Amino acid sequence: MAARHISKQQAQGDTAQEADARKRWVNNLFGYWRVCAARVCKRTRGCAGDPYACFERWWWITPEAPKVQFRAYIKASCAGLSPQDALREADAEVERAAEHIARVDAETARAWEAKVAAEKADAPDPARGVHHRAALCADPVASHPLAASGEREERKGPRVRAL
Repeated sequence: MAARHISKQQAQGDTAQEADARKRWVNNLFGYWRVCAARVCKRTRGCAGDPYACFERWWWITPEAPKVQFRAYIKASCAGLSPQDALREADAEVERAAEHIARVDAETARAWEAKVAAEKADAPDPARGVHHRAALCADPVASHPLAASGEREERKGPRVRAL
């Protein structure tokens, strides 16, 4: 675990396990396990790897509206509002921040397109038969188009392993 996470935990009075559980909860709330390359996350249908690395990998590409709603809900809950009132306040904040959300989502889309274009320029040429596992697995969304589109991957049968 990184030192920066430990110092935050000590300041909040949390143990390392409590901080990890909280970060896993956030990752699960945003559904990062659906696009995670770690098979253990897909099997458990939740964050089961390094929650901090996963959060840093996916937070920047998460749409801005759920981020704004999440932050507003936390603030409203800390202010003592009931869960229903906190949700209403969070929804109202999303409506108030519509212009900001549209601007940030457009910037994120441009950054994503630039990243994909840069990776395509560096990718090996499949027509020449050059396959490099690291290049294929560098971007889990690109290597799993069903996960990126939000469609469920259908399995033909149970996963069986012989001992």
